[in-house]
Amino acid sequence: MEAKSKVKEINLFPYVEKIGREFDAYKNSLEKELKKLEQLIHKFNPSLEYKEQRKSVENMFKIQGKINNLKLRLEEIKQEIQMAEKTEEEIEKENQQRQNTFNGMTAREWTLHSRNVWNDVSSPRKDYHKEHGAVFPLKLAERLIKMYSREGDLIFDPFSGIGTTIKAALEMNRNGVGIELNPSFYELTKRILLDPKETPIIDSCIFSEENNGFTIQKNNANDLFSLDGIPSNNYIKLFNDDCRNLTNYLEADSVQVLITSPPYADFIRKSIEDREKVHKTSLIKLNNNSTVKPYSDSHLDLGNLPYDEFLEALLPIMEDTYKVIKPGGYAIWVVKDYKDKENFTSYLDFHTDIANLGKKAGFLYHDLIIWDQNEQRSLVLLGYPSKFHTNQNCSFLVVLRKPTTDEMKQIRKKEKRGIEHPNDRHQSNTKSQNIRRGILKHN
Repeated sequence: MEAKSKVKEINLFPYVEKIGREFDAYKNSLEKELKKLEQLIHKFNPSLEYKEQRKSVENMFKIQGKINNLKLRLEEIKQEIQMAEKTEEEIEKENQQRQNTFNGMTAREWTLHSRNVWNDVSSPRKDYHKEHGAVFPLKLAERLIKMYSREGDLIFDPFSGIGTTIKAALEMNRNGVGIELNPSFYELTKRILLDPKETPIIDSCIFSEENNGFTIQKNNANDLFSLDGIPSNNYIKLFNDDCRNLTNYLEADSVQVLITSPPYADFIRKSIEDREKVHKTSLIKLNNNSTVKPYSDSHLDLGNLPYDEFLEALLPIMEDTYKVIKPGGYAIWVVKDYKDKENFTSYLDFHTDIANLGKKAGFLYHDLIIWDQNEQRSLVLLGYPSKFHTNQNCSFLVVLRKPTTDEMKQIRKKEKRGIEHPNDRHQSNTKSQNIRRGILKHN
């Protein structure tokens, strides 16, 4: 018989206490939810307008989110126990693996993070999220940073919004640079980062502001070090400027990973108009908790451009991001596709257009991750009864990668031999796709 692998015996009581606290918090919260559920059932009134009846029923199902949150927290505690049980040999093996990977992950962590459909990164909205209306969760930024960088690397967000990316970078011992055009979002980011309740780590940081930006740097007075042995005095910077000027703030080949969500051309304005006219009393307006609104009226804001002009304006920005990203570095664009009812082809494949722009700028189309948001958004009736439409309850994470120096040499050799560049394979289809979308101007 094979000898069973040794497991280091640890004191499990603190973990059981932690599970107990989580359960008590869940139980107390659940009791409140059950009372709400009971009231909703008993007070349900069939004489109300249907939209009110439907809203009441939807509220009955919101208890599901509480159960999912407990499951996720228990899984985290389980992983903590597994970490604590590791023997010195296992720890040494994992440390060696961390040294061999560009992101500091072990083989097991690498595998666990390789799912391409995510449904566990959403989080409840806070009041300040509503001031922006289209914010991706901190947990999503943290996961991407963990996957595509290691401690001490530089993270960049050219459309910083309310600073989710740079906040995650600071808390994960990375450096971060953000650019935000809207002065209101710039000031809101500052308030969030300087609030100890929202950013507890701020108490051990130094804040400075000059001209059109500010810097937050961890105070290294205690000579604290990260797990990688890198001094933990990393910094983040935010500039109130147009991201077309990004090369003024970043050196060439300095960024390990870009994480951003760009303005969606004039999609937001069209969506607001559609909700006011077509979906004025539907669940898409009442129950999906959307607070999205135009970012600004500035002529510099890409969110005010028609789709064809938006793509045209985005390409030089994409080319500049290519310049500042390291060879082998990554650019992740968080986007959602759009249904344009005004044009002949109603579905705008935004994530593919982003990928094609990236390839035109020199990036390789490396990966695609789907962010499943079905649990956070209610299903609504679309196109009934003549045209069947699906609900757009997912976003796409388009993962681009800048070729390494060796890869660029191979690409150039193939080009000299007349072999098709991997980024050219889809170029022949681009024109016909654009014509179908109706976004090319006639000469």
